Amino acid sequence: MQNLGICIIGCGSMAREHARTLDELDTDVYFASRDIEKSKKYAQEFDAKGYFGDYESAVKDDNISAVIICTPHDQHLACVKLAAKHKKHILLEKPIARSLEEADEIIAITKKAEITLMIAENFHFLPSVIKAKELIQKGMIGDLRFIQLNNFSYYKVKGWRTDKEKNGGGIFIDGGVHQINVLRYLAGDVKTVYAKKPINTHNMDGEDGMFLMTTTNKGVIAEINSSWATRFIPRFQFSMVAGTDGTIFLGNSGKFLLLWGNKKRFYAPGLLDNNSLSPMIKEFILSIKQKREPSISGEEGRKDLQLVLAAYESADKGKIIEIK
Repeated sequence: MQNLGICIIGCGSMAREHARTLDELDTDVYFASRDIEKSKKYAQEFDAKGYFGDYESAVKDDNISAVIICTPHDQHLACVKLAAKHKKHILLEKPIARSLEEADEIIAITKKAEITLMIAENFHFLPSVIKAKELIQKGMIGDLRFIQLNNFSYYKVKGWRTDKEKNGGGIFIDGGVHQINVLRYLAGDVKTVYAKKPINTHNMDGEDGMFLMTTTNKGVIAEINSSWATRFIPRFQFSMVAGTDGTIFLGNSGKFLLLWGNKKRFYAPGLLDNNSLSPMIKEFILSIKQKREPSISGEEGRKDLQLVLAAYESADKGKIIEIK
């Protein structure tokens, strides 16, 4: 499987990020867009092997073994069906879907086709997050008791992301799902969710901020603060993981963390990291070669989505939601 043929489906901003990463790996890159001028432009920019003006032509091509789906959320299911029909392995941009019903159908389709399905959750591969997991497992902060994950920014939402139907919600299903995945990775499965939405700043159907508190099955409390509408926020932000014997401070860039407890140490595991897309795509390729489940499987993506939807239900109903 040397020079694996990978086609990026959907030529938006994330397609460019994935293309930059694939440039560094042992792959043959293709682009597909419903606007052939877009795919042609991307192909020329990244010296790709080819480009297509529709998705079906791409997945039919024998030179292509896998696809990275970067379309709006409402197109995920249709694109998965098309790729699975032609036995192409799939790296699907988060979230897996807009609803659990769509997620279940995506998982069932890919299993029936016997192809790899991985959700593109790059926060799972952030060096600081991986190091924090290691320190927790080694008992460096004692028993885990509290996590605070912060992501404040001012991002001008536009296009399909302002449409609640196409997006599946607002910023939390789009960006907050990253923090949900980190929470589950560090602390385990969540038992309860309580969420609130602030007043919107942006002109969009869905929310532009979400604040929630969760408890895990092991009694760990976690707070997630997620906003794309917080003005004049400093570039440097950090999250916190606290235990009975110490605290870990994680820089949100993923590049460094500080252990503060019985031992005080500064780690910079991600100085050369670029959004952790490279280790994520390497994991996708390796899972195909080894014919095994990837670390962020469809089922893992479904669990993340379930918590996002539980947060929406909690915010709408004003009550705690228990995860079953």
